[in-house]
Amino acid sequence: MNPRSCDAIDSPSNWTHQIFLVTQDGMDVGREVRTTFPSEGPMGPEEITISHLVTRHKSHEVEVDRFIVQTERFLKENGIFLRGCDVAIDEGNVHLSLVGFNGATWERVEENLETIESPLQTHPIPLSIRGDELVGYQLNRLLQNIATGNSPVDPKKSVKWYTPKFEASVSLDIKLGKKETITVGETQINGTWVAALRRGTERVVVDAFIGDDGRTYLEKYPSLHQERTLTDNGFSNPTAYTDPYRGLFSDAYLGFADGATDAVYQIVSSQPLSIDEFAFIAEPDNQTLKQLDDHTLELKVTAGGPDGDNPPTDDDLSSTKYINTNTRTIRDAFLYLKSAAKRGGLPAHRCDNAVPIIAKAERIRNPKKFWNDSEKAARLIAEYVHAILPVKQHTHTMQDAVSTLKNGNGDCTEHSVLFASLMRAANIPTRLVSGMYLTHGGAWVFHMWNEYWDGEKWHSIDSAVGPKMTTGANYVALSRGASNFEDHRNNISFFLDKSYSGLAINLVSAGANGESLHLAKPRREAPAGHDAVIVQALTLSRRGDFAGAYELVSRYYDEDSSPLDLALLRMDLLFRTQHYEEALVAINRLRERTSLPSNIFMMDKLEFDIHIARHANGDAAHILNQMANYLDENGSLFLQMQALLDIARGEITAGIAIIENALLAEPYDAMLMTTYLTIAANHLQHISGETRQKAVQLAWQALYLTHYSSPEALKSAAALFYHLGEVQKALPLIEHALIMTPNDADLMAWHEAVRKRCW
Repeated sequence: MNPRSCDAIDSPSNWTHQIFLVTQDGMDVGREVRTTFPSEGPMGPEEITISHLVTRHKSHEVEVDRFIVQTERFLKENGIFLRGCDVAIDEGNVHLSLVGFNGATWERVEENLETIESPLQTHPIPLSIRGDELVGYQLNRLLQNIATGNSPVDPKKSVKWYTPKFEASVSLDIKLGKKETITVGETQINGTWVAALRRGTERVVVDAFIGDDGRTYLEKYPSLHQERTLTDNGFSNPTAYTDPYRGLFSDAYLGFADGATDAVYQIVSSQPLSIDEFAFIAEPDNQTLKQLDDHTLELKVTAGGPDGDNPPTDDDLSSTKYINTNTRTIRDAFLYLKSAAKRGGLPAHRCDNAVPIIAKAERIRNPKKFWNDSEKAARLIAEYVHAILPVKQHTHTMQDAVSTLKNGNGDCTEHSVLFASLMRAANIPTRLVSGMYLTHGGAWVFHMWNEYWDGEKWHSIDSAVGPKMTTGANYVALSRGASNFEDHRNNISFFLDKSYSGLAINLVSAGANGESLHLAKPRREAPAGHDAVIVQALTLSRRGDFAGAYELVSRYYDEDSSPLDLALLRMDLLFRTQHYEEALVAINRLRERTSLPSNIFMMDKLEFDIHIARHANGDAAHILNQMANYLDENGSLFLQMQALLDIARGEITAGIAIIENALLAEPYDAMLMTTYLTIAANHLQHISGETRQKAVQLAWQALYLTHYSSPEALKSAAALFYHLGEVQKALPLIEHALIMTPNDADLMAWHEAVRKRCW
């Protein structure tokens, strides 16, 4: 594989630009574009890495695209991590995870946005990373260095790895593999495999094949069922689709789930199944497994503790990393309950939460007999745990029992370790159980609960949901009980990985003490009718395939019966496919159907854009004057439209001046910046060198403010560098933009023109 031969993309620019083909379960479903380049930051020279990843999904013939955009900034001199962002974009949501260094420590923002241009509303919270972590793609570089002998592997030492979509770093073991020759495209590549695994497990995070030339040619991500293969053939579109990842589901569920004492499930996969792979599910005493055919396993579950009557060990009463039985905090918390608040104590802010349970403890007539009864003690402690953890908040990492009690929040893992700690303080053997339970509606939820020993056998109990004093056959253990979460982390990881590849666990039958129970069917229908058409058309539009979207909408559109949202979408597509006269007719008809302010604005704005495209500047000015009745004339949108009108009239300098003045009032408005870049790129011969320089600065600022995730900002920056002739910057930006809008006519034309210079 030969590197690109464009003279402008050589070592002096210090840009590393790569395209990866993404396959999932063998299907060509996505692309990743990854670029590292130098930049001048406020604290000195920086190195920036940006990655755009798209995967295409199809469900019930409706296509959607999912985007992941990752960015990282480091100081060049000492490699200090300055800023990282992970943006996940799907058909209805933008989820942003942003980490930044404030000069003293790192802070984190987690937020859902309407659009990537929406301002952040959440205040940053401190983040406990020390600064010695490998951040993001630094892990991939470490694997390259190890494969080429530039970094040694210490088998006794793990590395800490952090990515902004996580709340905490994870520890990884690095494993140097064998030398091998693989085929990439039509070329034989000699190289070495290097893997990063979750510490103490065999779960691979990434397995990379590094060529002898130091380039990464293949990356395997087993948990996502993905492989990413380097290509030097330029950007292309995926050819296949995968089903959307939606987790594990059953095609039936129980209306009263906890009432089931026995249940039969079928584990079904689109890929061949081996019972040996799933043998751990049959280890619990209350579960059996058998193979029905190549794609189906049968699982039978009875309610009860997974460890049956196997006697406890000393470990079931001991203190561990998470179960902090022997700490003063836990001992005092148990004594506070046992003595009905006469001794011991809780953190002050937890006492109010405990009042109802302490009242119950006060009414115990014979405390000695009560606390010798493991079932009664377990019930009260479960209620106690449920009460003193009032915030049932999902956590990405597992807190120990002391931290959980002090913070007062957590999900099933925190409830379970606190329950186990208090139970062991009561001298009752208790274990952790990890697995899944089937919810109302048919979704399987990965979960942790407990089992305790009554002197003869183990009983399951769940302090997090309810609390439930018994767990029914809708709970499936993925291991026997354990004193340490690490003891069954691998089984949970295995099932999480499998849930990406068409696996389902369907409830077939259930009973309660010999009586059959009715099975309910979940409602998980695909978008139907006009909703499906709109979703599909919007997907095509986001790709830049306006002609395809218009053809689809036209097939289903009826003037008399189509809903308003479909009519509004058709109106927009008429404009984008240059059916200007027909679009104006559609707007006038829609004005008779709706008077909602948002719809009025949409129609006015579209009519303005149509008149600009038709060079009907007088009509555009009339619409803009009309919009002044409800738009702020000093607002960024109105000023942007005024500038576009001036440009259409040939008044380039005046239009640019309007945007420059607007940016003085709104210096962080990415929309204004994008407009400025577009004007500059389209009128280079009419603008000064100073304006060109300012446009270049605004290009990087607009990309930064939109976290490199705005298709408009990417395209306008690519256009600017393309028209400036700076190919070493234009080509990567064009290909990053093509990830998000692969059918954009301008981007495709620029890409083809640049490729002719580079090969």
